Amino acid sequence: SVYFTTALSCTDESTIGRSGRHSAFDLFAFCFPEAARQSKSKQGISNCEMNKALELAGFERFRVRCSLTEETNASYRWAQRRWLNPDDEEDSAALDIVWASLSLKSRPSCCLQEFR
Repeated sequence: SVYFTTALSCTDESTIGRSGRHSAFDLFAFCFPEAARQSKSKQGISNCEMNKALELAGFERFRVRCSLTEETNASYRWAQRRWLNPDDEEDSAALDIVWASLSLKSRPSCCLQEFR
């Protein structure tokens, strides 16, 4: 989960939500549904566990004290991170490498177009 999030994001003046839509866990659960804990299941990693692992890996969290954005319901976010942008030429090339390295080619639930 740490490699996954680190590979799909880069340092920037922007932020990434710690929970909710467009969070690291949301993307991880989309690409690896069998590895993400779903509601009452005991199998897989939970959003809380993933956030703890990211924090231990050096991701810095901070609290948003203003109104929440439409894209996420997170009041806590990861500072100095942004998702790679498939519309940017350099980011797109990096996403292609990550997609191949994560062996997502064989995953019908996470095709390249959906991944981008």
